[in-house]
Amino acid sequence: MSNTQTPPHPPPSPHPSHLYHIFSKGSGFIVGRKGAEDRSGLPKAIYTLNPEITDKEGGRLWTFEPGSRLGHYKIKAGGNAVGDRHALLWAFLDKTEQAQATEWIVTPVPQAGPDAYIILSPDDLVGWAAAKELHPEHEQIRVQPLISGRSHPPYYPPHEVFIIKRAKE
Repeated sequence: MSNTQTPPHPPPSPHPSHLYHIFSKGSGFIVGRKGAEDRSGLPKAIYTLNPEITDKEGGRLWTFEPGSRLGHYKIKAGGNAVGDRHALLWAFLDKTEQAQATEWIVTPVPQAGPDAYIILSPDDLVGWAAAKELHPEHEQIRVQPLISGRSHPPYYPPHEVFIIKRAKE
């Protein structure tokens, strides 16, 4: 029998060198940074982007690095750690901000389909939520309390569920 612990929620990747795409379950739109960003060192917003007209490279490629605690991950978009600022999701370019970026808990939601996850803060109080409007393109990902239905397993609305798929390398 092995002494190694397994995380309470299996990560989408056991190895940080794997690259992933994240899609909103609600809209099917890809999640990431815009292709055209200003060149400042300011944080860059994370949006839902139409995959039919958006390149899936660059800031739309994600990595999951093990965090400081078991089951926690530093999630990076285009190589920059993402975190919550004013209830919105941002990629931090500044080294100090990157070091302080949120470590996230990536929780499988198999009842929502294959590769389906919710992404929560370490205190489980808030998580990622995409736009639920009819036209979700270029809507910034919000960080807010998630709604879950009182069922077993719990039901999460599609705009709170994300599909995480390994990118073709």
